[in-house]
Amino acid sequence: MPHLTIRFELLATGAMAGLGYAILGAGLVLVYRTTKIINLAHGQIGAVAAVVLIELGTSNRLPYFVALPIAVAVGAVIGWLVERLLVRPLADRSRLAVLVGTIGVTQVLLLVQLKLPAVTAGQTFPVPFDINWQLDNLTIRGEHVALLIFGPLFLTATAGVLRWTRLGLGIRAMAENKEAASLAGIRTDRMSSMVWVLAGGLAAIAAILTMPLTGSVTAATSTPTLGPSLLLRALAAGVAGGLTNLPLTVLAGVVIGVVESTLYASYPATPGVVDAILFVAILVLLLVRVSRSSEPNESVVFGTDPVPLRQKVRDHPRVRQLRWGGGIGALVIVVLIPFVYSKPSQLFQLSRVPIYAMIGISIVMLTGWAGQLSLGQMGFVGVGAMGTAALAGRGVSFGPAVGYMTIVGVLLAVVIGIPALRLRGLLLAIVTLGFAVAAYTYVLPSHMFHSNATEVETIVPGKLGPFDFGNYRTLYYTCVVALVGVVFVARRMRSTGVGRRVLSVEGNEDAAAAMAVPPARVKLTAFALSGAIATFAGGLLAGVTQNFSVGVFSPDQSLQVLAMAVVGGIGSVAGAVLGAIYVIGIPSIFGNTVAVQLAVSGIGLLLVLRFFPAGLMGGAELARDRLVAWIAPEVATERPRFTADDRTPATVTADDATADDDASAGVKVDALRALQTRHGHHAAATPTDAARAEADGKTDRGADGEGPDRPAVQPPALDVRGISVTLRGRQIVRHVDLHLQHDEIVGLIGANGAGKTTLMNALGGFLPATGTVQLDDVELTSLQPAARAAAGLGRSFQGAMLYPRLTVRECIQVALEVRRTSEVIPSLLALAPSVRTEAWNRRRADELIDLLGLGRYAEQPSGALSTGTRRIVEFGCLIAQRPKVVLLDEPTAGVAQRETEAFVPLLLEVRKALGASILIIEHDLPLVMAICDRLYCLESGAVIASGAPTDVRNDPRVVASYLGTDERAISRSGALPSATEAATNGTRRHTPKAGAADTTRQEVAP
Repeated sequence: MPHLTIRFELLATGAMAGLGYAILGAGLVLVYRTTKIINLAHGQIGAVAAVVLIELGTSNRLPYFVALPIAVAVGAVIGWLVERLLVRPLADRSRLAVLVGTIGVTQVLLLVQLKLPAVTAGQTFPVPFDINWQLDNLTIRGEHVALLIFGPLFLTATAGVLRWTRLGLGIRAMAENKEAASLAGIRTDRMSSMVWVLAGGLAAIAAILTMPLTGSVTAATSTPTLGPSLLLRALAAGVAGGLTNLPLTVLAGVVIGVVESTLYASYPATPGVVDAILFVAILVLLLVRVSRSSEPNESVVFGTDPVPLRQKVRDHPRVRQLRWGGGIGALVIVVLIPFVYSKPSQLFQLSRVPIYAMIGISIVMLTGWAGQLSLGQMGFVGVGAMGTAALAGRGVSFGPAVGYMTIVGVLLAVVIGIPALRLRGLLLAIVTLGFAVAAYTYVLPSHMFHSNATEVETIVPGKLGPFDFGNYRTLYYTCVVALVGVVFVARRMRSTGVGRRVLSVEGNEDAAAAMAVPPARVKLTAFALSGAIATFAGGLLAGVTQNFSVGVFSPDQSLQVLAMAVVGGIGSVAGAVLGAIYVIGIPSIFGNTVAVQLAVSGIGLLLVLRFFPAGLMGGAELARDRLVAWIAPEVATERPRFTADDRTPATVTADDATADDDASAGVKVDALRALQTRHGHHAAATPTDAARAEADGKTDRGADGEGPDRPAVQPPALDVRGISVTLRGRQIVRHVDLHLQHDEIVGLIGANGAGKTTLMNALGGFLPATGTVQLDDVELTSLQPAARAAAGLGRSFQGAMLYPRLTVRECIQVALEVRRTSEVIPSLLALAPSVRTEAWNRRRADELIDLLGLGRYAEQPSGALSTGTRRIVEFGCLIAQRPKVVLLDEPTAGVAQRETEAFVPLLLEVRKALGASILIIEHDLPLVMAICDRLYCLESGAVIASGAPTDVRNDPRVVASYLGTDERAISRSGALPSATEAATNGTRRHTPKAGAADTTRQEVAP
């Protein structure tokens, strides 16, 4: 049993190595702190500088202290070029697009290194001091002294620049608040460039001082590189410092070096244990950081989804002939190509294309659809390949071995996915990179994955009936058939409720939960399916390769397959296939050299990110549309006005906006009445004075007038007691009690910051709170948002932000899932239950679209619609969901005047159609007075008044807190016609919205 070995020389050497990690981590933190970007090319920038130092100091025999500043300057210049040529052009894109771009930079820099003068294998690094001291068991050489002198010197100089210079002041100001710094006259673009220059210099110093200790140039490789393993150590140090604190990052780097040195000495047989521990430590640190952070998660999607041909275009005879002809031509090429390229080496390369296409599809599912950025997909592929080889070596047939490992892949993906439920975007990328490194150095080399004592695995696929899998042509066709099956499953996923739920969670997790879609379950489903496909592809890769080692599944390969998916089109199954043909197929034709691979994936990735956000699939769609316009101009398709990256509407003219507003403003109230009749709901009484009196506790008399006919207050539809919310040590909501009767509309008013939206979020389960929430006879207090929605609690959000990538029809179909949920396995395999569910779902969605007058928008992404039209779509989702109680948060916010005028009768008709109670937050006080039976007014998170609208409006505390003391503001709050008149006429006089009391007084005209 190995025991922990602690010796002075281990601590000293570990501290010196850790100082190198600290310098590398400091550069990462510097960039992240100011630009919120994780630079995956950081280590490779330093590696290029190190090659320059070797060339200058060894080949050209320049003195060390002459070559050193030149090499550091090279690193700084590369950092500046990355900022100018990548970061700045992608400034309007997602930060994650830039992160993926740094993968391309890494590969381009590797290509640059290959083109530099060769570095002789086994060549030593130049060192500044010719020293070889022996202190007991500790040997101190020139590289150690250089690290101990120059490491602290450069870190101190960097800290001094940041702390004491005007440049540092500008950088720190930009890190705190970029917009405020820009308003203060600071040139943030110049500050960003200087940050990348400093980071590039630190990367150069880290590489130059660390590589002599790690021996990166050996007989095994002549290309110095700071790969993902070393990058992981720097990231771990940065994460320990919260990705913001430089001193803590330095300390953590030294600690990591000491721990690593000690563990290497204690467990020499399992060197990967350090990477496994780092992976766990990073995961724990990030989970703690997320629990304390208020930063919102960022969507990972930075491309566009494929735009299918419209139905009438697909049905056009000439277009149909084109589609059939193209499909048959592709099939002929796929079938005949093995007879043209028939050598075993060529067939091997051809077989890799469909395998890597499957890996790309697994990334599309997880990253392109679910929004979970994974830098560790080759870890799953490695588990599939190594496990299949191990099972085959123990006597299991090839086919069953692949099937067993696919099941293992599902379980492993779920295990990785559980902690990832709380992480997303850049933080999840760090965790998955840690998994890739740990799998490569610790998991895959373990004994359970090896059927023999050698490091090279050998697998003989064998036969299955008449099929001999030892024949490369048979293997090629097998891989093609497998790819067709995976494409079928992926397309079924996207076109059914399973895929719609995944995309809804990616687009707007809170809105999806409010429609009874459980985000955690949906994310785990995406992880499971992605892991299954990746391990399945790994098993096939083992059969095709037949002789391989763990090195095939290095973390660098994980970055390359992600680049492949982005090049093809991250949101498209066909894009994954195109990416594999481009990244894997082209090198097979032009020679599968390292230079060709790096040029295709690295340069191709950067060009795609810069000019084609939708990838090769976007270019293919453009060519398709032009071809269709040529052969069938009468039905030529129009591409939607939808931006590639931030998924907001593209520039829309005033006429366009007016047309959208007119259409949504004219939504058919009669259609809602028809819907009410169809669903068997009885019309709720228009809120009259008698109804308000009843809600305030008065009793109704029977027909004879002698006694009460029914109790004054029925059991409430929603009963809320003692709700309190505390965020970051501050109590936002204080012991709120409220209730809604059946078929009642209750308003929640108060100044901005009073806690209204916080209270509504607590009722929906989106914020932790104390107190109780009961819906009819169902206790909701302990339920998650999706479970509350399934119990009958509906919710809308400010701005009506639904799911930008889903069409209007798909948005409504997501809401219908609460009534008839799509099952995963039947959906993926097109079994009868799924076919029936999809037909029912489509029918109901189309009925609602027709009733709401949304037919012209049915196929448009909801993110491309006006706010008013999205609000109507949101109402359609609520009607489809059929909640018992609806929580509306400022439903007229951002809505045009003509839409606001139609809102009163629309809201009343929605209430009738649903037979539901409504709790509404609204600053438009005349509207609230017109439609509400009762009001609650909040101040500083506590209820200060409740009751009939007139009573609350006249309450002195409400006047002082919300309306102000101006009599005109108070009288104006009743300016709307009565609810009966509003429901009849559908019009009202426009009144500015009231926010805080001072604002109200300013807006009221004399």
